[in-house]
Amino acid sequence: MSTVRLEPVQRSLAGRTWSGVRRDPLLVLAACVCALMVLVVLVGPLLAPYPPDQTDILAANQGASSAHWLGTDALGRDTTSRLHCGARPSLVAAGLVVVCSTALGTLLAIVAAWYGGWVDRTLMRVSNVLFAIPSILLAMVGVAIVGAGIVAPVIALSIVYSPYIARVGRSVALPERRKPYIEACQLAGFSKTRIWFFHLLPNMRGILVAQSTVALGFALMDLAAISFIGLGVQPPSADWGVMVSEGRSALLNGQPMQALTAGTVIVVCVVAAMVLGERLTARAKGAL
Repeated sequence: MSTVRLEPVQRSLAGRTWSGVRRDPLLVLAACVCALMVLVVLVGPLLAPYPPDQTDILAANQGASSAHWLGTDALGRDTTSRLHCGARPSLVAAGLVVVCSTALGTLLAIVAAWYGGWVDRTLMRVSNVLFAIPSILLAMVGVAIVGAGIVAPVIALSIVYSPYIARVGRSVALPERRKPYIEACQLAGFSKTRIWFFHLLPNMRGILVAQSTVALGFALMDLAAISFIGLGVQPPSADWGVMVSEGRSALLNGQPMQALTAGTVIVVCVVAAMVLGERLTARAKGAL
């Protein structure tokens, strides 16, 4: 009597992916924190118990209480409300930097890998020059030209971050450019634009998303620093960097709640974005 060997059924791609994610609790934790960041951006102002700019001098510099869970600042404004409302300008500005720098860096990477030769060398030389420019210094120059606000820092940081995206994207685009499917698309008469965006770009997506997540952490940190020195979001608008700056005097007077809570939120968000980006980068490189 012959026996039949039963082969194990191959798990689906989604099942294998979920199994791999479950084995990396740090990635799950970082992803949950980033998801919470997005949720706060969407509904944060709705959760604020008070208007973020509502002042009450009689309640200035109060500690945590049932009326003010995280206390108040020097003008009597509720710290919890300002944290909720300050998430939107802080995170949206960082998101704009990531979107703009990723779009520009990806385009540079594809152009450099596609044409090669002097085009590739020129773009990489320009990238090397931008690597040497401190991001905050370029943001200060932009503020000097345009004026204080969030527009100039977003543009400056987008320019400074794009070479990092371009370098990483180019490292993936170069080997993809030499693969047979690209030649097949050319022989089929597809335009360069169609090949770039519908065939080459999807194979770069994993590493680009991972690198963009890392860039989000750097953007949060740089924008908070720019607001801290008074060149970004301007008071009395609620912003995490502004809150740390305004809380300095209260911190020296024994009232650390405003600066401490805003600084803690910045650190947690930056660390979560960087950890998530590093984990995704490792997985993307393993898939190449």
